[in-house]
Amino acid sequence: MRRMSGWRARRDGIRERLARSMRPIVSEPGRTGPMPIIGPVPEQPPDPFEPLRLQLSLARLAAEVERQRADDQGYARAHHVRAAVVAYDDLLEEACRVTGVVLPRMEAGPWRIMAEAELQARGWEW
Repeated sequence: MRRMSGWRARRDGIRERLARSMRPIVSEPGRTGPMPIIGPVPEQPPDPFEPLRLQLSLARLAAEVERQRADDQGYARAHHVRAAVVAYDDLLEEACRVTGVVLPRMEAGPWRIMAEAELQARGWEW
């Protein structure tokens, strides 16, 4: 058996201690030792204002996309339109995740239409 160098042994020891401390904390009969310092993070309840924030951001970005498309004199117009559309698609994806909408991944155009339709069917407005 090959002997591990010092840094590898320390690394493996740290990994093992971290893995032991990350195990779920349950009341064990007869447990007398100290509680681990690192434990599972309690799950936070969902923020009730998150959907509202997303709807406002979607409305702002939809207006920005339309403004960029209507601006004939803008410098680097195509770049700005593309950046606004990508940001809008990212927000749509986050909104779908928050509401539990699951859509197959496909080209951006059809996916965007399906995501908008699903969100509007669930009462979202922007």
